[in-house]
Amino acid sequence: MEKLSKKIIAYKAIKNKILNHELDEDYLYSENKLADITGLTRVPVREAVQLLENEGLVRVEPRKGILICPMNLSDVRENFDIRIALEPFILKSVFSSITDDDVEHMYGLIEKQRECKERHDADMFLEYDRQIHFYLLNKYHNNRLKKLLIQIYDQIVDGFFIIGRQNLEKKGRYELCIRQHTKYVDAIAERNLKKAVKVLEYQLKCGRDNYSI
Repeated sequence: MEKLSKKIIAYKAIKNKILNHELDEDYLYSENKLADITGLTRVPVREAVQLLENEGLVRVEPRKGILICPMNLSDVRENFDIRIALEPFILKSVFSSITDDDVEHMYGLIEKQRECKERHDADMFLEYDRQIHFYLLNKYHNNRLKKLLIQIYDQIVDGFFIIGRQNLEKKGRYELCIRQHTKYVDAIAERNLKKAVKVLEYQLKCGRDNYSI
């Protein structure tokens, strides 16, 4: 447990510095250097680097060092393309098993987003966005696909913080997101699969197109 705790501390410390542009993209970092930055030893730093490499935020160059690889606009758009291909497929697969309780729960998540909008709490707004999109994923029993989509979503959020919060802070952006989510859940409540898929695809394409190159 102690070892795991230190790994997560190192992971969060390094990731935060990447997201806040505090690490040089043109510099090859050693494990010792990152250990100095985090105040930890090389073992948890090495484990943290493995997690960050899986997320695509660093690249390990054998016998050279660790290169910082933050997300760019093209990466974010490509990840949205993957979501556009997969999330409607999942919706179609689980649609017949969606209950009234599921619909009520999703409406509740949208209400939580409204509360975040009033507080201008972008972090929690994005967390409820994740919960809305992945609620039905939990009904589709494929752990590999779930892990893939969660990783892709996390990379999009990482890109959001690296590129900036300007998209969400644009006038009307919070309201647009809430409106699209409401239309999506309304279509599910109406048991209209065709409409729900169309709304979902449109929402994801709008998200992608907000990251213009």
